[in-house]
Amino acid sequence: MDVRHWTLKDLDFKKKGKFPEKERARIVEAVKKLNFKSFDDYSKNFEKALKKKLKNYTDNPEKCAVFKTIKSEIKKTGHFKHSVDLYNAELRIAIEVEKTKETTLLLDVVKFIVGYKRLWNGRPIIKYGVLIFPDRYRNRHRVSSQGSVFKRRIHNELAFINQILFIRDILLIEYNTSQLK
Repeated sequence: MDVRHWTLKDLDFKKKGKFPEKERARIVEAVKKLNFKSFDDYSKNFEKALKKKLKNYTDNPEKCAVFKTIKSEIKKTGHFKHSVDLYNAELRIAIEVEKTKETTLLLDVVKFIVGYKRLWNGRPIIKYGVLIFPDRYRNRHRVSSQGSVFKRRIHNELAFINQILFIRDILLIEYNTSQLK
């Protein structure tokens, strides 16, 4: 799968830390190696396929919960609505995959911020975030003489919340969906 990737640091945001290069390369490579037979296969299996490539990440809601897990909520609904798609507790990296709603991207960033503000044993639950989204979001917006309108829009929205953007760094991965039918 073709991908483009950049971090907040790459977009000239002043962050406390840089996304770990070795893990960045690992995650990007895992997304590149994903292969789907059809759009339906992609829609249903993206997170599962990614988890198989990133074995040290979990999708268990009890371990992925950004907020304190409320067991009764999991019992009632079968899931915890404030969780992330994949989580590495050792590196404190949360991964969110967006396939359908462009408007959810900012909400995912808010989850990262809250996870950074919440402490577990005196350390942030989420130190770094990864936001994975399809290129079709970008392709909905024209390219102007100043570059991608979508990339500029992401930059502007993140700049708008920069004063509360308390997280070390976020890796943004845009993947190509053109080969999916």
